[in-house]
Amino acid sequence: MKYLFHLVMLVVVADLVMALAGYSLNYDRRIVQPGESYFAEEFGDLGAQKTPTLACRYWTGIGSRFAIYQYGTEGDAKSDCPTFLKRQ
Repeated sequence: MKYLFHLVMLVVVADLVMALAGYSLNYDRRIVQPGESYFAEEFGDLGAQKTPTLACRYWTGIGSRFAIYQYGTEGDAKSDCPTFLKRQ
């Protein structure tokens, strides 16, 4: 029981530090193909894009947010979500 309390307190402190420092931790990713329906809050339906899209969902410590990238290996496109993301 003592270890459970310590674990819960560690998670609470980590959430607080992430929220205050502006970092987010990736916990979900999705590759959305053109024509596929996938709604990402402030970005709308990502399936309306003409190219594949990488949708990364991040835990901010007090909620979640999306980061959207062009999917691929060329230029600025990404093939995987960054593990940590700094708030801009």
